[in-house]
Amino acid sequence: MAVETVSVRSSRMRRWISIGLVAAAMGGLSVASFVTTPQVVRAAEEGDNNPALKAVGGLAVGFAYQTHVSIGMVGDSFSGKVYKKDQSHQLLQLSINLIDAVSGQMQELAETELTEDDKAVLEKMIEINRLMKEQAEGLQAFIKDGDEEGRDKYTEAREQTKTLLDSISGGDKKEE
Repeated sequence: MAVETVSVRSSRMRRWISIGLVAAAMGGLSVASFVTTPQVVRAAEEGDNNPALKAVGGLAVGFAYQTHVSIGMVGDSFSGKVYKKDQSHQLLQLSINLIDAVSGQMQELAETELTEDDKAVLEKMIEINRLMKEQAEGLQAFIKDGDEEGRDKYTEAREQTKTLLDSISGGDKKEE
């Protein structure tokens, strides 16, 4: 699925930074180096005045960053012998289950009336969730059986996820 970059005025994006940062920081991790200016979806009929969709957008970005970090931490903890196979598998399965739940909700949202910009952002978020699931599943395969294909799948999906997260949050652009 091809995803195009959505350009949104920097001032509008900055309004939502606090939501993404708060949601990400609630997990106890500082991801400020990743998150700069998250975008949010809004309903076409309500313009910028739909607080529910503003919250959904901020929480979706926070969830994506936190999940991306969590999957990486499980991989690092397993390789550092902090977590055993079973612990790692359980944590990755939890991430997969959460990703599936959130993805289903995003699919439902995609079927509502949204602006073209919001649809494009939502499509990116759906793709990010798909890639994070690939990461977790690849890492599970590597941890379970030492599957090199799984490790490669994890690494490739991780890089693609980071690129999309940067494009949606503005992390791919240097602030002046």
